[in-house]
Amino acid sequence: MEKMNLLKEITIFDLNKIKPGTKVQVTWYKGTEMEYTHNGEVIINNGEKFYYNYVDKEGYVGHCHVNALDLKNYPDSLIVEIKSK
Repeated sequence: MEKMNLLKEITIFDLNKIKPGTKVQVTWYKGTEMEYTHNGEVIINNGEKFYYNYVDKEGYVGHCHVNALDLKNYPDSLIVEIKSK
C-alpha cells in the first residue's frame, strides 16, 4: 500500500498545492455508518475545489470533488490524504 500523508488543516492555499496527477485518498463521513473512501488521482484544481477520478472499495469508478469550505467546516468527517513524494 502506498504511504499517505494526512493534511490536517486545509486552507485554500493548501488546496492550491494539490496539483493534477496527485494521488489522493478521500474519506467521507468518517466515523459514521455512511463512511466511505475513494482512492484516486486529481484531474483539476481551481483553487476552491479539486476534482478527482477514483475507484472505491467495491471497485466502482467515478469522479468527485472536494470543496475547501467543506474541508474547513467538517475537519473530523472529511479527511484528505495525499501520496508521499
